[in-house]
Amino acid sequence: MAEDERNDEFLKISLSDLKFERVLGSGSFGDVYDGEWISRRQQVAIKKLRIDASFVSLKERKDFFKEMTMMHRLRFSHILNVFGVCLDRNCLAIVVEYMSLGSLYDVIRNYELPWSDRWSIVSQITKGLNHLHQFQPNPIIHRDIKSFNFFMTWGAQKSDHRFIVKVGDFGSSRFRPINYRSTTSITSPTKSYSNKQLEDTIKCTETFAASTLSDQAFLDEDMAVISTALTRNQACKDLALRNSDTAPIGVTFLSLGLAVNCTLTSLDLSENSLEAVGVANVARTLHDNSTLTTLRLNSTKMGD
Repeated sequence: MAEDERNDEFLKISLSDLKFERVLGSGSFGDVYDGEWISRRQQVAIKKLRIDASFVSLKERKDFFKEMTMMHRLRFSHILNVFGVCLDRNCLAIVVEYMSLGSLYDVIRNYELPWSDRWSIVSQITKGLNHLHQFQPNPIIHRDIKSFNFFMTWGAQKSDHRFIVKVGDFGSSRFRPINYRSTTSITSPTKSYSNKQLEDTIKCTETFAASTLSDQAFLDEDMAVISTALTRNQACKDLALRNSDTAPIGVTFLSLGLAVNCTLTSLDLSENSLEAVGVANVARTLHDNSTLTTLRLNSTKMGD
C-alpha cells in the first residue's frame, strides 16, 4: 500500500458507523439521506450510490476512494466538506457535511431573497467555483452545474452573510491538465427548471471559466457572448432574465465569474446602477493576473 493511501485510511467509514434516517433527495446516481456519523456523534448527509456494490471491482473501489480523497483535500469555506466514504461490500456511500436549508433550488422556492442576499449567494458560489478552477496541481471543472448542487445553511449570528453557500456534488467532476480547453458550446441547452435562466447563466460562467484556465487568449466568440449577456442584447436573449425582479442574480453571477479570471480595467457606465457598480467593485477585489482590456457595460439595456 502506498504511503498516501495509508495516510488517507481515516477517510474510510464503516457501514456500522453510519445511521441512515430520512431521505433528503434522490438523483440519477443515488439517494441522499439525513444521517449520523455515530462514533463522532455528528449529523451528516450520506449519499448512497445506486449501484450493486458487490459487483464493483477492486480497481473501481480504489479509483472511487482516490477521487473522494481528493475531494476531501479541497477544504474551503465555500466547498461542501467530504468527511469520508463507505466502501462496504454491500454499500458505496459518500459522507458529507449536512446543510440545513438544502439546495439553492430549495431556497429560491422557499425564501424571499432581497438584493443583499442574492449578491451574497452569487459571490459565494463564484468563490467556490473559482477555488475549483484554481486548484493545483490540476484545476477542476465541476461539469454538473445546477441549483440542486449548491447547498445552503444559515450564516452565523452577526455574520456578513444571512446564508452560507457551498458548491457540492462532484459526481461529474474530472481532474484535467491545465492546458485543457473546453469545446462545449456556451449556449448549450440545459434541463428545464423553474429557474431555467439562472441555470443557463451559471452554466455559461462555468464554461467560460473552463476556457480561460488555459494560457490561450480570449476567443472572439467568448467575448461576443460575454458582451451580449452583460448588456442583455437580442443576441443573448436565451441567457437574459426577463423578470426584472430576478435579473440581478443572473447578470451579476456571470459578471462575478468573469471577474474572478480577469481584471476589469475600465467600466463605462451610462447610469449609476447598483448592479454595474457592484460588478466593478467585486471585479477589482477578485481580479487575478489576466486582463480584460475594456468592458463597456450599458446599464440602460439591463432592464426591459
